[in-house]
Amino acid sequence: MSKHTPGPWEIAHPHQTTGWGLCIRSSSRILARMVGRDQDQKKADARLMAAAPDLLSVCKELADSAAYWSEYDVPVGIVDRLNAAIAKAEGI
Repeated sequence: MSKHTPGPWEIAHPHQTTGWGLCIRSSSRILARMVGRDQDQKKADARLMAAAPDLLSVCKELADSAAYWSEYDVPVGIVDRLNAAIAKAEGI
């Protein structure tokens, strides 16, 4: 399995890329093109996608840290939910 493109990812606007609409890119490489009619939804989706590498990194840090906390210091099931989100992001 290959690894994802390292961050940071950023939102690129049409005049900066291909004219398709919003794009997600890393350095000069386009990772995704946002299509659809609803501009607000495309912007929201683009923000979430651009934040994905940072969110994955924070989830991994939290999951590692939670191993040292007692069951009374973390919400019930949070470690399982963190690990499930990490696995989903990594295609495991």
